[in-house]
Amino acid sequence: LNLDEGACIDCAPHCNHCEVAGDNRCDEHACSLGYGRTSDGLCAACNITGCHSCDWKSPVKVAPRNVVERTEDAMEELVQQSAGDHLVQKLPGTCDDCGPGRGLSRDQQRCDPCGKHCKSCNFSVGFPLVSSAFSNASLWPTNGSSASVTSNCSVCESGYGFVKDIGLMTTYHFCVSCGEHCTSCSEANRCDQCAPGFAWHNPSFTCMACADGCSNCTTAGPGRCDLNGCRDGHGYKDGVCQLCEIQNCITCNFVRDSSKPLLPSEHCSNCSVGYGTTEEGKCEHCGEFCSQCDHAGACSVCQERFTLDKASLRAGAGKCQACGDRCLNCNVAGAGHCNSCMPGFSVDEATSTCLPTDNEDLHEEM
Repeated sequence: LNLDEGACIDCAPHCNHCEVAGDNRCDEHACSLGYGRTSDGLCAACNITGCHSCDWKSPVKVAPRNVVERTEDAMEELVQQSAGDHLVQKLPGTCDDCGPGRGLSRDQQRCDPCGKHCKSCNFSVGFPLVSSAFSNASLWPTNGSSASVTSNCSVCESGYGFVKDIGLMTTYHFCVSCGEHCTSCSEANRCDQCAPGFAWHNPSFTCMACADGCSNCTTAGPGRCDLNGCRDGHGYKDGVCQLCEIQNCITCNFVRDSSKPLLPSEHCSNCSVGYGTTEEGKCEHCGEFCSQCDHAGACSVCQERFTLDKASLRAGAGKCQACGDRCLNCNVAGAGHCNSCMPGFSVDEATSTCLPTDNEDLHEEM
């Protein structure tokens, strides 16, 4: 769409949108997958198989990440020194994005697989595989060339973190598992987030289990439990979780409430669906036709086809009363009436009751 003229125009082939560039051209970063924008605003196929996007503009010089102080013979024409900085010549058609799990080779001719469990990598500053204090050749990928060049991983898969390997002149990253019960880590041997029910144990560099019945011990640490961290059916007591003995109780409390001195040592704060707490800290049924309540005998949500009696609700003891016949909902109309009827029936506006939809004269005859 041409915004100035309000008419539709044709974009360049393999272009997703061209509102800014205009007719038969393509906007910046709008070429289809596998194509790059040229200096005259068209989309040309990338010259590297598997490349997601590429640059067909004039050659530019960019400083590579983690520049290596020495160069390989194969890279001498691509690496130049200017004012003390290493600059890499970026050739027309160079791939900008090889897609997940791949990186651009040093000769800029291929999109090669990254190392194991690596989502994004860079081969442009790789160096031949050599032994070092932390080398693990099985985890180091190559770019498929005879030089066997390592890649520098920039993003690991979920559940994996970086290990730094010190090369001859620079530091490289490859990915290893975060460890058992660890869901996220920025670097190996240091978990950022343990799985539910586990917490980081610094002396052993592992995620260790919380107390029995505990789902969160991030603050308290392994073998303990955070306040409010116990699983359903358990209650917090002295840093651990204890099974609730009160029937139909989801969350019990073993900590005395100073504002309620008459409560027993164990009292329930959250009951199962259809039950509410009592003054004694037990769980009892919400009431007839009631599906949800905070306190026993005081309904807050009635079952389908029932509604709260407004008078009892004002008195703090919500009771449920039936809607009219063939009615699905009567929360507004009130007990004995209807707002929404069963299929085949419709609400009669005069009486707020349900009448058959195929007998329009029934109300008049009555």
